[in-house]
Amino acid sequence: MEKRICRDCRNIIQFSYGENQDTTCPRCGGQVYDIFHTILNTGASRLIIGCVLLLKKEGYPIVEIQNQDKTKYADILLDLLSRVIYKRNKNNIELLSQKIKSTLENTGVNEILRLFRVIEIIEDVSEIPALFDKILIRQYKVGEVSIPLNEVTNLISALVNLPDEALIYNPFGGLASFGIEFGKKHQYFGQEINDEVWAIATIRLMLNEVSPNSFFNEDPVENWNRSNKKFDLIVSSIPYGAFKRNEKLPINEALNFTIKNFIEGPSLFQPTLDNDIKYTEIIGNYLVKNGLPDKFTSL
Repeated sequence: MEKRICRDCRNIIQFSYGENQDTTCPRCGGQVYDIFHTILNTGASRLIIGCVLLLKKEGYPIVEIQNQDKTKYADILLDLLSRVIYKRNKNNIELLSQKIKSTLENTGVNEILRLFRVIEIIEDVSEIPALFDKILIRQYKVGEVSIPLNEVTNLISALVNLPDEALIYNPFGGLASFGIEFGKKHQYFGQEINDEVWAIATIRLMLNEVSPNSFFNEDPVENWNRSNKKFDLIVSSIPYGAFKRNEKLPINEALNFTIKNFIEGPSLFQPTLDNDIKYTEIIGNYLVKNGLPDKFTSL
C-alpha cells in the first residue's frame, strides 16, 4: 500500500500500488500529496528534514513527540538528536549540535509539527536515505552544491582498484556523496568549508550507515591533508567556480594548488560547472604528462 496525505486536514489515504489514485481527499476535498511532495510543502529546512528523517530511521517514536508541549518541540528534538549524534559522531558532536540548535531556533513550531506528521507515516525506513537525496536534489540549485548521481560515484568506484581498508581523501566534500560510496568499505577522510552543507552531509552519512567521524567542517585549502597520510585515492568535485569569485585563491593559484596537492595518489575529480572543464583539462594534461597519478578522470 502507498500512503498519501491531505494538505488541509492531514487525513492519511492509502492506495494499492497501481490503483487509480484520486488527488482529492475523500474527507474534506483538499489536495492529496505523496510523502515526497508533502515534506517539501512543510516549509522546513533541509537540515531539519534530514534530522527528523534520521530519528525516524533510528526508530525514535515521532508520534510521541507530537503529543508533547509544542513549545518544547525544538528542545525535545535537539535532545534526541544529541543521543543519535553521540553514538555516531563523537568527534564533531558539539559543532553539529550547535548548527542544528541555531537552525531549530529559526524553525516555526507549525513547520516542525507538519514534518512530524508526514514523516511518521513512512513505513519502510530503508527508503529514507533515497528520499532525503531526492529532496536535496530538488531543493539545491544547479551549481550551488555538487550532488553527484549514484551512477557517477559508482563509475568512479569502478575505475580504481583499491586495497581493503584503503585510505580515501575527499577535499571539497560537499554533501559527502563520495563518502557514501567509499566510506562503508574504506577509511574515508573528508572536508567541507560551508557549515550548513557540512551539517547536512553529516546527517546524510549517518542515514547511509557511514561514520562521519572523519568528515570535517574546514577549508581544504588551509588544512590540506590534516592527517598527513599517504592516500590511496584522492577524489573531489573541485569548486573552480567559487575560486573564480574568491580573491583569497584566484583561479590561477587554484590551478597551481590542485597540481601541487592532487599528486599524492590516483586522483579523480569532476568539474562543478561547464566552464570548469578547461581548467580540469589543464590539470589533467599536466598530471598525465608528468606521470604523477596512476589514473586521472574528469566527468
